[in-house]
Amino acid sequence: MCGIAGYFQSSTNNHNPLLKMLDTMKNRGPDEQSIYSHKNLFMGSRRLAVNDLVTGSQPFYNDKKDIVMCYNGEIYNYKELKKKLENKGYNFRSRCDGEVICNLFKEYETEAFHHLEGMFAITLWSTKTNTLYLARDFVGEKPLYYSKLKNNGLVFGSNIKSINLFFKKKLDLNYQGIWDFPTFLWIPEPNTIFKNILCLPKASFLKINTSKFEIKKYKIKNYFFNDMDSTEKKILSVKEIVESSVQEKLLSDVPVGTFLSSGIDSSIITALASRQIKNLETFSVGFEKIKDPFHGMADESRLASEFAKFLGVKNYRIRLDENNVLNSLDIFSDNSDGPFGVSSGIGVLLIAKKAKEQGIKVLLSGDGADEYFGGYSWYSFLNNVDFNDKSENETFFTLNNFFQNDSEVIAKLNKMSKDYLGYALHYYAHEKEKRNIFNLEIFKDSKTSIRLFSNLKKLNISIDDYLDHDRDFYFTNEMLRKLDRMCMAFSIESRIPFVSRKIRSFCRNSNFSDFFLNNNLKGILRLAFKDLLPEKVLKRKKHGFNFPIDFWLKNSKKWHDLLHHSFSEESALFKLNIIDKMSLINLRKMLNQSKLNGHTFFCYIMLNKWLERSY
Repeated sequence: MCGIAGYFQSSTNNHNPLLKMLDTMKNRGPDEQSIYSHKNLFMGSRRLAVNDLVTGSQPFYNDKKDIVMCYNGEIYNYKELKKKLENKGYNFRSRCDGEVICNLFKEYETEAFHHLEGMFAITLWSTKTNTLYLARDFVGEKPLYYSKLKNNGLVFGSNIKSINLFFKKKLDLNYQGIWDFPTFLWIPEPNTIFKNILCLPKASFLKINTSKFEIKKYKIKNYFFNDMDSTEKKILSVKEIVESSVQEKLLSDVPVGTFLSSGIDSSIITALASRQIKNLETFSVGFEKIKDPFHGMADESRLASEFAKFLGVKNYRIRLDENNVLNSLDIFSDNSDGPFGVSSGIGVLLIAKKAKEQGIKVLLSGDGADEYFGGYSWYSFLNNVDFNDKSENETFFTLNNFFQNDSEVIAKLNKMSKDYLGYALHYYAHEKEKRNIFNLEIFKDSKTSIRLFSNLKKLNISIDDYLDHDRDFYFTNEMLRKLDRMCMAFSIESRIPFVSRKIRSFCRNSNFSDFFLNNNLKGILRLAFKDLLPEKVLKRKKHGFNFPIDFWLKNSKKWHDLLHHSFSEESALFKLNIIDKMSLINLRKMLNQSKLNGHTFFCYIMLNKWLERSY
């Protein structure tokens, strides 16, 4: 795992800015720094040494040394690719996974990215054609940002901070991104907090030289599964591809641990990993005894500890309360690549901190199972929606208008337009709420955030289209960003066994009904691993990883004061005209609503904190 940065065709013709850019990502690569320059290109990397600790230094070269690469990530199928290339006559200098990419590119050019199984952000230079390529993995695990310069130049980096530093001036804020932020808790890619900095889309490569700039999608390999004519065969296929993916993700020359909640996803990963790793160490988060309005009690750590004991593995419990969460907000903000309001990221952050203290460098996560195998609680409601009889109504209702019974919720969901329904299932600030908070003079040109669900407006639609939207939009923007940035804050490489091209292919070619077995969300996973897990884990219902933000904002003076500071005339929000004097009045009205607005308020807190610390 590494951080990468560089610039091409810039008016800067020395390494000085590059060294400063790389300095912003020491957390991504504390073990080693390398730089490379050729003609009008300067690029470099910071390395977190995980594989081939001795000879795995960057940059990597092909055997003719006319392809040069710095990259961030892991290629899990590199041994298979390396063997094929050796049979074609290519030579290798190391046993590091990254080196295979250079020779692969020499053989296949941009089709090389299609062959890679793994997570990656790549910067690759052809000395023969003086052409620079950037590429990103198929699901967007690894970040890669860029900004265009004059004369067809480019500056790029693994974090936004490095690019911002390159310009040596305040960049213009992206007001559309800020408008979207309270709805999603993040700014949707490819946008960022800055107007002129973009995120390279997943499954894409960028190609640039002195005369050409283009971004293209590359093909994601699709696998086909034979003998899928029965439920039993599908269950067996799931078991095989998940076990295979866990085995791939254990590739490491340094200690590996796991995240462990009491849910089925992390329990599967931990149980499978414990078969391969002696003295496996696991990490869990626990809260004070507060009721989570979404799923019951917020604290799951005791159940996680019981499961760890069942497996015979070590478990560390990190206790969170209003004070240590408050004390973590600065580092949370500083490592989020712009405003980020996903409060559960603080739990990931503190687990990464504890893992580092224990000498762990790699953590396996259970993320991805809910998106690929249909595990989120809102899919139960969607399963009762008639998609052939949809109105064009837009209401004020979302699933955060909580205190209603299931039949009332389903009745309201059935009255929504298809695109609004995509928003209402699990997102936050409504357009009307944002109009009451933001200064509309500044945001007069902002478009509705509902535009990001427009692909759901097609005529023939089903629950599977909403699963696909979550896989493509929610998973990349929220779950993957949260895991990468918070783990990297403490130089921990995160890996996700439920993400692989085989799992993607299986799930994309299946229907929700294939997953929803025995009237259970992720029923196919429960049946696939029924011999691995205790019955109490198998029968446990989905429990989200929710912080008691609503409780703290209403019952803690410290949190209450922080919220009101964010809306005061001393705040960055006010000084930059993002809010006005009416905003605080309207905030107080929202505080008195029965709707659970805590995460929306947390967004404004984090937006203000990011502006005060980083802008």
